[in-house]
Amino acid sequence: VRLGRRGRLLYKRRLHQTTSRQTIHRPRGEGAPVTHTQPNASKGTIIESHLSGKHSRWSYIDSDASGDFHRAVIMTASAQLTVARGGGQSASTSGRNACPQTHRAAPVSLRQAVWQHRQQQGQQHHTANSGANRRRSVESPVAFFGGNHKHQAASKARATEALAKSAEEEQAVSLGWPLFDTTRFQLESKLGSGSFGTVYKAVDSTTGEHVAVKKLPKVRKNQKPSRTATKLQREADLLQLMQGATENIVRSVGRYEDDTFVYLVTEVLSGGTLEQWVAASGGKMAENDARWVLADVLDFIAGCHNRGFVYADAKPANFMLDDSEGQWRVKAIDMGCAQALPYLGARLELRSGTPLYFAPEVFQRSYGEQADMWSVGVMLYTIVTGRNPWFSSLKGVTPNDVMDKVLGNEIPYYDEDWAHLSPELKHLVAGMLCKDANKRISPTEALCHSWMQPLYDVDLEEEAMFANNIVPLKEHSLGGLASKQHAMEA
Repeated sequence: VRLGRRGRLLYKRRLHQTTSRQTIHRPRGEGAPVTHTQPNASKGTIIESHLSGKHSRWSYIDSDASGDFHRAVIMTASAQLTVARGGGQSASTSGRNACPQTHRAAPVSLRQAVWQHRQQQGQQHHTANSGANRRRSVESPVAFFGGNHKHQAASKARATEALAKSAEEEQAVSLGWPLFDTTRFQLESKLGSGSFGTVYKAVDSTTGEHVAVKKLPKVRKNQKPSRTATKLQREADLLQLMQGATENIVRSVGRYEDDTFVYLVTEVLSGGTLEQWVAASGGKMAENDARWVLADVLDFIAGCHNRGFVYADAKPANFMLDDSEGQWRVKAIDMGCAQALPYLGARLELRSGTPLYFAPEVFQRSYGEQADMWSVGVMLYTIVTGRNPWFSSLKGVTPNDVMDKVLGNEIPYYDEDWAHLSPELKHLVAGMLCKDANKRISPTEALCHSWMQPLYDVDLEEEAMFANNIVPLKEHSLGGLASKQHAMEA
């Protein structure tokens, strides 16, 4: 039944009122006047009447004196429907002139009852009548209660447009890169996976060397493909930009794409991630090992700042060790979170990276290149003590928990973790984890710190040994980490 705006208003207003039963009769003849019988005319309420031809419809409210239930009776020329809510007893009798009787029924919404009745009526017309009656059947509650046909058409048009726009947004965007050649790069095994992509070991058939293929989807959940394409383009550009800035970056071989993925091809690094090395070393690294590892990380961070961007994601998992050139070296492998600074001294607002390594100003959405040194400080604290500065266990830790600690607490230095470590190391870590970004130590200052001096002393000794044709075997060249590599492989 079409209960218009006025009808629904009356329906709500009269629920609390006591009315007697009434029956409305529709004469057989077209255009004949409508009559209704009201045992108590003073209490009868007609909600709405539609006299639009053979299948005219009426609806009215009927409540008992106690007001414990109400019902709407929908009548057509061929049948009537009684909808009951609440308690009470009633019974319904079919027929053109039948009067509804009292009966008990489960609570049913008016719209649901009308929809069910009209569906049944539509099915009867479909089987018994011609196509004209078939078109009168209601296909959905929305269509039945929609009212205005023009409004329905406009709604359908808007829905169609929204679906088309959504489908367009889900289509991958081409970056204009060369097509990935599966005959040239033959995937062999999976090296690892992250939140956005998977890295495979492959063979470059043109050179015969092994390469790493980072496979990234062009469409990501809850992100427009155009924005995803921008991020992928930026990551590839920054990786290429850093090739000449420092030796502590993975070597790029090429960038490729197909309809659904992009492929960043780089050299294969043999030593595993820094995170894996720390785990294989019993959860922490000795100061001598941490010293040259930090030197390579700082060299990379300084290269990023010299190129005018913030790395934004310094953590052990984003650095790998490699000895392909006969010397152990730490190299950065992921540029996905790096952000360019539009000008010197600019402040960034978009937070990217891993919250566990966020600087205070990153949580406050106003940061610059100094935020990288905070992340390196947290990383150094972790690899020399075997634990996070604020949490002994990371299980169940949320970004809000980290933010509360970073913004509200000082850096703790527990005696059981720092008693066996040098004061110089503690002083360096404290300089990196200074909450005032303007007073925080820079990469160049960290490289010149007194704790780093033994590394340069060894280098000076090696230069003298080379002058006498003596080949050194220093700890971070081939010897010191060999046992750890065997332990990790085992």
